[in-house]
Amino acid sequence: MAEQEKIDHVFTYNPMLKAVYRFGNIPVSMILALYIIPFLVNPSSRTVDILFFSAVVIILMILNSFFYKIWKIVPFTIHAQEDRLVCSDFFLSSRKVELLYSDIENLKGGTFSGKFNGIMIAESMEKDIQIGFFARIENARLLEAILINRSPQPVYEKVTTLLKERKEELRKK
Repeated sequence: MAEQEKIDHVFTYNPMLKAVYRFGNIPVSMILALYIIPFLVNPSSRTVDILFFSAVVIILMILNSFFYKIWKIVPFTIHAQEDRLVCSDFFLSSRKVELLYSDIENLKGGTFSGKFNGIMIAESMEKDIQIGFFARIENARLLEAILINRSPQPVYEKVTTLLKERKEELRKK
């Protein structure tokens, strides 16, 4: 096998995207709360009002659960080193997470699942670590390539097979 190139790259988000990923739910939650308050102040027994109230509450819960997941697994600084990822700058946390490439058991979401968008996740079930990132991170393709090439052989084969299948599907269209 050819000798692999030394790796030492830092991946970050631009400040605007960082703000959106961190605080994007706040203005939307406030707007949705404006629809909830009148119902709480003056409850209605009309079915339409109850359905509308329920829909707003469900949307609010889904939105905030999505942002909670982002806050838990998406670091805003990823340092790709020779044998590991060092992740820091999590929301409201000073923790640092290290994920060895050899510990990666699964790459899923976004490009790793044959999609163009979405959160991409590298996970190690054994170490109970999930690291997520979006395609909007600076040099995302390089980070994806590093993860695919440095992950264990079964993970590498699974992802590359999926990407080849996706490429063939796109050629047929």
